[in-house]
Amino acid sequence: MIVRVSDIEAKHIEKPRGGTGTAVQIPYEAAKQYGGQIMAFAFMDLPPEASVGYHFHENDMEIYVLLDGFAEVNDNGREDVLTPGDMMITNKGEAHSIANKTDKNLSFLALILE
Repeated sequence: MIVRVSDIEAKHIEKPRGGTGTAVQIPYEAAKQYGGQIMAFAFMDLPPEASVGYHFHENDMEIYVLLDGFAEVNDNGREDVLTPGDMMITNKGEAHSIANKTDKNLSFLALILE
């Protein structure tokens, strides 16, 4: 499942938790429906022409949130492009890949849940 950041309504929070100024929050509500123990949470950086190959998640699931760059992804056989802020959810029994086919690095957060 791909969640476009452009489809999420940003929340503006004044003085968050007693702080100063206004914070902007992008709530990825779609990820809340999945429970489970965190097995891995990592910042990932893919240089030009690098990729994470197509693979299945049999006993776990993975969530990617693209931070920077443009990622070519395969979401269960469906090819698409993610832009900064987009999220891809790969549930148990599903498969995915991510590739950087640009001349600049791309970065994303990867969360694997049991």
